[in-house]
Amino acid sequence: MEKLAAALNVSVKFLTDENCMEPLADIEKDTYIEQARALHGAQGARDMEELLNETKALFAGGTISEEQKDAYFQAVMAAYLACKEEAKKKYGRNSEKS
Repeated sequence: MEKLAAALNVSVKFLTDENCMEPLADIEKDTYIEQARALHGAQGARDMEELLNETKALFAGGTISEEQKDAYFQAVMAAYLACKEEAKKKYGRNSEKS
């Protein structure tokens, strides 16, 4: 679905949500969701999508520039990756044998 959306230059939301009438709706999220998928698989993509959807209320009631929105998404992605790495260190398998 992601490759099709990219080829058509539309968002995944536009292709998957029958109520979405805006071809570019949430397109800025797609890149970050795909980065999470590349690093942490399908669960990573779901986690990132959920995180971005839960925080979209921050943009309600006002307008912000694309640069500001992109900076926000980058910060969310960095925080997500940092948390995943910390969890991996803390709870991941210990490869050293005792």
